[in-house]
Amino acid sequence: MDNFSFGEANPPVNPTPAPAGFVLFGLGFAGLGTLRSFRKSEHVG
Repeated sequence: MDNFSFGEANPPVNPTPAPAGFVLFGLGFAGLGTLRSFRKSEHVG
């Protein structure tokens, strides 16, 4: 009598959009690298 459950036993799980997150992180790091290279080139010259 202890094994009662209401609803579904295993509710559906939404998949995590990992590739989109990796793309956003990559673009962020690329932008930071570009910003850093522009700042370095302004001081040299």
